[in-house]
Amino acid sequence: MKYTWEEIELLAKILEAELAGNPVNWRAGHELALRLAHLYPEIGRSMGRIAQRMEEREAAAA
Repeated sequence: MKYTWEEIELLAKILEAELAGNPVNWRAGHELALRLAHLYPEIGRSMGRIAQRMEEREAAAA
């Protein structure tokens, strides 16, 4: 399977910012994780968990 590295790298940057306690665009992380889950079913479960967490954090920040 050929991965879309630009999108994976972008999600990695979002996750790194989250871990560092820096501001995160939760909506962008959520949507990107869902997109990656759709494109690459073999990582879908992990991406689904990330998407769920991003959605929960966005709701908590609102």
